Amino acid sequence: MTKWHPPPSMLQATVCSRLIPPTLLKADDEATWFRCLIKMVKKVDGKDAHDNCEEYVEGTKKDYRWFEMSFFTRWDRSGLSQVLCVDLPKDFPLELHRLLERRPEPLNFQDPFAMHTSLIDQIVVHADISVWRVRDPVRLLEKTRMRTGAIFGPIHEMSRHAIHTSEILEASIDTLKEMQHCRIAIHHRLHPDLGETYREQAKDYAQFQISLVKALKLRSDSNQERLKNEVNLVLTTCVPVYSR
Repeated sequence: MTKWHPPPSMLQATVCSRLIPPTLLKADDEATWFRCLIKMVKKVDGKDAHDNCEEYVEGTKKDYRWFEMSFFTRWDRSGLSQVLCVDLPKDFPLELHRLLERRPEPLNFQDPFAMHTSLIDQIVVHADISVWRVRDPVRLLEKTRMRTGAIFGPIHEMSRHAIHTSEILEASIDTLKEMQHCRIAIHHRLHPDLGETYREQAKDYAQFQISLVKALKLRSDSNQERLKNEVNLVLTTCVPVYSR
């Protein structure tokens, strides 16, 4: 990986950590750092919930929680691969461990990106949960079909969550694309160690992961459109009543 010169501390602390957190930075020829945000909304009750996963919004008065997931990796040619993960959902480590145990074959640690594949798989799982945690209350609003102005408060809150989710998914797509460029370049340099078949399979699977996040982005965008439809429905039913 190429040499990277860090930005000024203010820019790194303020801009990189708050405004555009999901990014891939090539620190040197042995290390990577990337971040992916996830916004988890409080799980709806009972049978209306899409998933049976954890409740991630705990210990706060808010109905949502941000996870600023950061991943630091270090690799050398001896095959040593180290990963540090920060600010994860509480079940992320266990689910990642289970994912690694289910692999049909061991990781190839001659590949600097060997661990990235499983990390991204688990990131996609939690991104999927976050999108559906927004979708579930949207569906409840649609089923309730409130015909008064009282619906605008809940719609405003859910629209905010949906917009944030789409925004961070778009940033995550850019991160994965940049990672793919780095992977291709480094695999080309390590061709004798990895082999052409391995490189092609790694590239194709990484592209598949990108397509999954793109699909989640479309689902998140759909949540926004459904909320707009609810607003339009209320306006078309309420305005004639109030104008009489």
